[in-house]
Amino acid sequence: MGKKPPQNEMPDASSLTMAGDFAEPASDAWTALVERILGEGKGVDALSFHTLDDIEIQALYTRDDWPSEDDPSGFPGMAPFTRGHRLAGQVAAGWDVRQRHALPDRRVCNAAILQDLEQGVTSILLALSAAARHGLDADDVAAPGVAGGDGVILSSLDDLDDVLDGVDLEAAPIALDAGAAFLPVSAMMFALWQRRGVRPEMAAAALNADPITALARQGALPCAVDDMLRQLGHLATYTAERFPNVSSVGVDSAVYHNAGASEAQELACAAATGVAYLRSLTESGLPLETAFAQIAFTFAVDSDFLTSIAKLRAARRLWGRIAEACGDAAMARTMRLSAVTSARMQARRDPWVNMLRGTLATFAASVGGVDSITVLPFTHALGLPDEFARRIARNTQLVLQQESSLNRVIDPAGGAWAFETLTDALSQDAWSLFQDIEAAGGIVAELESGALAGRIAKAAAVRDRSIAVRSDPITGSSAFANLQEEPVDVLLLDVAALEREAVQSLADHRSATDQAEAIHPVRAVASQAGKDGLMETVVAAALDGATLGSLSAVIAASAPTQIPALPQRRLAEPFERLRDACDAHAAINGAPPRVFLAAIGNPAQFTGAVGFARNFFAAGGIDAVVGTGGTDVTAVADEFGKSGLTTAVLCSEPVVYEELAADAVAALSAAEKVFIIGSPRGGLASMEKAVDGFAFEGCDVLAILTKFLVDTGVLRQ
Repeated sequence: MGKKPPQNEMPDASSLTMAGDFAEPASDAWTALVERILGEGKGVDALSFHTLDDIEIQALYTRDDWPSEDDPSGFPGMAPFTRGHRLAGQVAAGWDVRQRHALPDRRVCNAAILQDLEQGVTSILLALSAAARHGLDADDVAAPGVAGGDGVILSSLDDLDDVLDGVDLEAAPIALDAGAAFLPVSAMMFALWQRRGVRPEMAAAALNADPITALARQGALPCAVDDMLRQLGHLATYTAERFPNVSSVGVDSAVYHNAGASEAQELACAAATGVAYLRSLTESGLPLETAFAQIAFTFAVDSDFLTSIAKLRAARRLWGRIAEACGDAAMARTMRLSAVTSARMQARRDPWVNMLRGTLATFAASVGGVDSITVLPFTHALGLPDEFARRIARNTQLVLQQESSLNRVIDPAGGAWAFETLTDALSQDAWSLFQDIEAAGGIVAELESGALAGRIAKAAAVRDRSIAVRSDPITGSSAFANLQEEPVDVLLLDVAALEREAVQSLADHRSATDQAEAIHPVRAVASQAGKDGLMETVVAAALDGATLGSLSAVIAASAPTQIPALPQRRLAEPFERLRDACDAHAAINGAPPRVFLAAIGNPAQFTGAVGFARNFFAAGGIDAVVGTGGTDVTAVADEFGKSGLTTAVLCSEPVVYEELAADAVAALSAAEKVFIIGSPRGGLASMEKAVDGFAFEGCDVLAILTKFLVDTGVLRQ
């Protein structure tokens, strides 16, 4: 026997051949193998597909697709920041686990916030009600019906204090979703820090002043856009001078995402909004580097983790390119990048699947290298989240971070040919769209003209088509629908009672404070041309008891802005509409609509078609009764007659149809409607006039089910 090397010695690295026992793979050999498996003369291209931005996603990527020398993505922490703006990425401390809170009841909301912070959440996203976001008090004549239900009812500093009662404001950063009321709400946040003695250098927050997004989402601003941008400048200047750990401006692209935008469109809109804010801040006197540091970005991420990861990496690259065009790419190093799981991907049917979608989106956000992640509760599309839904939302992050250690690798997508190629292509397309928006006058002009809405609608229509034909299936909705699903719990609050309580509370507040005296200094400053000292005055007024509505009214210096709001949609809505109609039918008639699956042949011949038919009709809320099968079409027709149903669906395979389809359709003459599971092409072409429709892979499922339910009186157009 040869002498063994000492166990504590490692072989010389030069002697290690990691793949020495394997032949070097050749792409030609792989291609040939794949084509043999695909058969039918299909090439490898059959495995490729295109995104909504017409970017090809290939089946296999090699080093030929991305240069290994002089890598354009650079290194983490260095321009163009594709690989992150910190050298160590998230490795040191992980990402910020942020939880969204929008419960209208301040006491319930406060209890939920404290519980989440105790259970691992590290920052809070406080979303205000629609009325508050538009700068209205709870007792405003325009507020009833919108004061609560979709956010915290807030009208004064005392209300904000109640919501954040017991929260250590030096330990838990607060992010705001205040819409068009960003200036008075931010002033209340500053005032609360003063009230509680929080040192400016210890305050941490993302104020997320984002009037352009508010305009796109609400379709309205309380004053002219230019006035809102000047308010933005006042807020950013005040923040930058006093609070080193607070960002004042936000760019939230979720409004475009939820309207149906493609990835490149979402990136372009975010970049154009960011540039509009840079112009506003620098015009207010902020140095360019300071202006960059004041802007934070939020992107929606969904279960398509490939494009979501590439989108986040492309966002940093675009912002780095903008910083470079402004004179110094290093200014993009201060970019704050957050992610929120997509609202448009959530479904009301079989909502448990939303947990999986949220997990995939969180994975994408982590790999994409964001600073903070907000996971929407899996019941977000159904109503207010209860304790269980909030726990799942926060634990999705905690498990992936603390148990799966996703933050332990710096830019895990870096160098991966597929991710690098897709990031590059997405960056190029987004930059081109960004230039188009700028050439048309900027993001505001595109929103006001409706041009941007038109672009997004075209992308949404393509996606809608993919959903309708199930080339992009939605589990639990358009595919594998569960007609016996049990309802999921949501938090039930009497919003109307809460609004009445808020009105009474506000009346008590007004009687204890002199509103005219509180807002008089603000009115005096707001009437000046330069509005010097506006923020200081608004903060003082908030401390003196001025309400959100009174402050907003005084600050607004021009007529309101109105445009058509971008529609906020969920992908599953068209199929949910069918399910809702069938549920209503069942409530009246005691059972959902049903069809009879007329199985023909032996089980080996009809089982596949029966399974497809069940899944197909269930997507529309339609139940199925399955026949016993056989080749005696008269017996099949008799069984259909005994079922008491009016619609028959032939289920078998082509060889059986060729022999028996015509006779079976003739035998089913009593049926009001007859469908065939199979394509009308080929052997069934002669049956097109004899039946009401065909169901097959790639057909327009949504159109067929909609027409069926309309024809049967279940659905009203």
